[in-house]
Amino acid sequence: MTWVLSFDQQGRAAAMLARFDAGLAQLADAVPAHRPTAATYAANGYTPGANSLSGDIIRAAGFSHLAAELGLTHGGFLPLEALILAAPDLVVVGETYSGNSRAEEILSHPALTQLRGGRETLEDRDWVCGLPSVVDAVTRMRVARDSIGVAP
Repeated sequence: MTWVLSFDQQGRAAAMLARFDAGLAQLADAVPAHRPTAATYAANGYTPGANSLSGDIIRAAGFSHLAAELGLTHGGFLPLEALILAAPDLVVVGETYSGNSRAEEILSHPALTQLRGGRETLEDRDWVCGLPSVVDAVTRMRVARDSIGVAP
């Protein structure tokens, strides 16, 4: 099946792309000299690597990626103990689903609440696809970065 965009759809797509590019360009202006460390942590202790969309989001938000520091360039499983010992400035988790999931139990482990850094929850759609919501994810991550070190 061949998909053909109508002229109206092409115009809307071009406008969406222009907003996306403008949003990314705006974000590129303010990259800090000091980059706090962020870790992404998911079900079963999985962390996407630094060479991933989430790695790009973390860098664009002005963080260094814990996975890169630990040599997980393409992702892998990060034991909870290693995460705690690394003590990142921010731990980013996805939204958990309702009900009980043993795979997600690690995300509510009491040791995670003892980390000095913050915790940010982003929706999976922000991390999985390079959609326009990526700009919003970077913006939320920047807000989290700016609040690091600020008393609650």
